[in-house]
Amino acid sequence: MTFNAIVHVQTQDKDGATRFKKAGTTKSAQFVYDLQTMLPNARVVYVSATGATEPDHMQCFTRLGLWGPRTSFKTSLDFVKR
Repeated sequence: MTFNAIVHVQTQDKDGATRFKKAGTTKSAQFVYDLQTMLPNARVVYVSATGATEPDHMQCFTRLGLWGPRTSFKTSLDFVKR
């Protein structure tokens, strides 16, 4: 399914949840990040059979609440550095 098709479906289906399976490459990580930005109210489920082997691999998972206001890390870069 293309990026535009996913955005279209999510804007039509208010009860749908978007599930992301491992965004290991730069291209797929950017896709996940962009999709979450385009759909700020969509429910998101992150799925990984292997888990994140490096903190840097989690930067596209913006909705985990690991950084930002009222957390220990201002940005995802702060999270990765520590």
